[in-house]
Amino acid sequence: MAEKQVDYGSGRSVLVDVPPEMETGSREIAQQMGVQVDQQGRIRSADPGHAPGRSRDPQYESRMLSLKTRLKATGVVPATVFNFLPFILKVNSPVSSVQGGVPAVKGNKEFATRTWDTCDIQIVELGEQGRSPQEFHPIQIAQVFEYEYPAGGVVAIQCRPKDAGRADVAKLLKEHAAQAVIYMRGQMEMGEKLWNAPDRIQRQNVRSVHRACAQRLYDLHIIKALPDFCSAKVDLEDAPHPCINCGKVPDSKLIAQCQCGWVINPGTAFQNNIIQEDDPALERLTRAEVKLLGISDYVAETSDEKPKRLKSGAPKPFSAAATRALDAVTRADKANAAPAK
Repeated sequence: MAEKQVDYGSGRSVLVDVPPEMETGSREIAQQMGVQVDQQGRIRSADPGHAPGRSRDPQYESRMLSLKTRLKATGVVPATVFNFLPFILKVNSPVSSVQGGVPAVKGNKEFATRTWDTCDIQIVELGEQGRSPQEFHPIQIAQVFEYEYPAGGVVAIQCRPKDAGRADVAKLLKEHAAQAVIYMRGQMEMGEKLWNAPDRIQRQNVRSVHRACAQRLYDLHIIKALPDFCSAKVDLEDAPHPCINCGKVPDSKLIAQCQCGWVINPGTAFQNNIIQEDDPALERLTRAEVKLLGISDYVAETSDEKPKRLKSGAPKPFSAAATRALDAVTRADKANAAPAK
């Protein structure tokens, strides 16, 4: 590369590395790559990493131009994600091109697809060395989804959807279609296990992924009938009740504490260290339940004891632990008050 004197509008000129295209005066190529240069050599257009009012970075400008020159010379190979699963694929990635995910396969289609045919250029901060553009090729973007769903049914291939009939592509797709069936069977069996569990509360854990996989297996004629959890409605006794403090209905009966702070399920809240053994919420349990939790001495009165006490008019008792503490304080006070011999 040669050096070129460039005025960045700051009242001073600096030397920057100029790719061959700029050396030969081919401003057309530079403009095609997003960089506009006027007759005086001033760069006019902003780039993806430049914010208005921010001082220009000659080294970054050179890196970006070199990157775009290389991509233009080498070309970009498109890549496609083939999704055999009945739900939208989503990933968390700094690469902006993954936003929107990959659509779910539906109906009589064999798979759903999404194709990338351009590079995603991200700006990397290098600290004292400034900024540098980094390219992510289509196959790199597509493989993010394959890595996120390693159980099978998702595959990234350097091709377009129309290439699905190509021998090498068809072989890969056949393998992943079989893996998708295994995965969906596993999800369906998990849904059946939760639905048929002795503890009916487990039905709340049947998720849309379990139902979607069962429905897909049915659509493919792999199973003859849908499982009960796909069509049955949750019984009222299994459904979560509204919070008595704020009236909001929690998402599941398994939730121990409402967002308003009210303890919905004291036993679960204690087991999850949300509340301590002396929390008043535990008085809503029975004596048998607090004994099972190993905290009977810390609970003064339980839900099965309170009606009898109220009927008798007796005052609310102290817990066994509180009584022992009070006795210890009383003994200490008496010992301190006793006259010295």
